[in-house]
Amino acid sequence: MTMDAIIEDYYKLYEGDKSAVAKPAMYFELYRKYFAELFDREIVILELGIFDGHSLETFSRMFPKARVIGVDMARCERSFSSDRVRMYQGLQDDPALFQRIMTENGVHRFDIIIDDCSHVGSLTLNSFKILYPHLAPGGLYVIEDWGTGYFPKYAGGTAFNHRNHLVCRQRIPQPVLALANRILGRIPIRLKAWREWFPSHLYGIPGVIKQLVDEVAMPDITGHLGTGGNLASRLDYLHVYNGITFMQKPAA
Repeated sequence: MTMDAIIEDYYKLYEGDKSAVAKPAMYFELYRKYFAELFDREIVILELGIFDGHSLETFSRMFPKARVIGVDMARCERSFSSDRVRMYQGLQDDPALFQRIMTENGVHRFDIIIDDCSHVGSLTLNSFKILYPHLAPGGLYVIEDWGTGYFPKYAGGTAFNHRNHLVCRQRIPQPVLALANRILGRIPIRLKAWREWFPSHLYGIPGVIKQLVDEVAMPDITGHLGTGGNLASRLDYLHVYNGITFMQKPAA
């Protein structure tokens, strides 16, 4: 069966009043791009938040050699077509649960981790800190539906403050900077009073993702011009799209 047919079957399962909980089509297009080298490999996939299990069934068909494991706080009564699929009931930030999952399935790492669970920033961050050490080198960590941090109805979320959008706040008033530029030609980089602040939305999962930007920048943060320590980033990359973000763990 083709990938298009597998995805089409997924959406057929959501026909009717449950269509709003289906993954957006854009997610599957990005999955094709980022998972392309893994579709035919014997990998382990962990998805947090599975609702009625349709996504696990679909992933088992997209990855015919993979073991697919799902976690949800609600019990899933679905019967899966493959014995490569297992579902566990529990919380997304329970380290004991994940240790049991690895022990019972004889695995010590996951190749793909997808967080489609609570969409609450603090829980998303807890899951990341617990599970990322168990992500395989070169593995992919995905956070879905991160835009919930802009919605007041979601725990941890709040409305976006448009007054802080694409603005820069400086300790030195702009007219003074302009005059100094004309006089000096440039502002010395070591001028202590020179500070730029770009306020932004730091609530919910958007706040988590912005912390992960700092993780990507760790070599600069701890380099000779930064705080020192020369720490490497734990992320090879962080790719952010509307609603979904992909991270890759360094291969070595």
